[in-house]
Amino acid sequence: MKHALIIGGTGMLAGVTIWLNETGYFTTVLARNQEGFSQLVKQLPSRHQFISLDYKNTGDLKNKLWDTINNNGKIDLVIAWIHLDAPEAIPTILSVIAQNQKENFQFFHIKGSSYRLKIGSNPFHLPENCVYHDVQLGFKLEGNRARWLTHEEICAGVITAIQTGKDHTIVGQLEPWEMRP
Repeated sequence: MKHALIIGGTGMLAGVTIWLNETGYFTTVLARNQEGFSQLVKQLPSRHQFISLDYKNTGDLKNKLWDTINNNGKIDLVIAWIHLDAPEAIPTILSVIAQNQKENFQFFHIKGSSYRLKIGSNPFHLPENCVYHDVQLGFKLEGNRARWLTHEEICAGVITAIQTGKDHTIVGQLEPWEMRP
């Protein structure tokens, strides 16, 4: 069975977690909020695990990732919505996975609009067995007004990115920047 690790999978990426689970993945959801997972688990048919932790604590993050790989097998897919105030989280995730498996894994890095000037850039050292993809979240224009993407729009964009496997995906739009909400 394929194994997906989803960071941020109880909030705006809950639809991605459900979709992955329904398509046959064992889903490991890493989040700080047990309550969000309790709501999500009602929609998951089976094959899931919740890890409650703050990914800013790299020691705990390493230990929990080692445990999930040892208990649930290699990780095939990572979906990561990680805030910029945790600069060591992604390198830690990549390192632990690379140390535990030789097989390739897909890494989908979900980026907010604040990454605007770094489209297509990857600030991390990638292990040889990591296939990196970035998903840039933007906004929607409706007439002369802009709004942020809904959770459903974000999930649809991330799912499309996974299905197409493109190196870079923009969900919504990034221009005109001055119209950003």
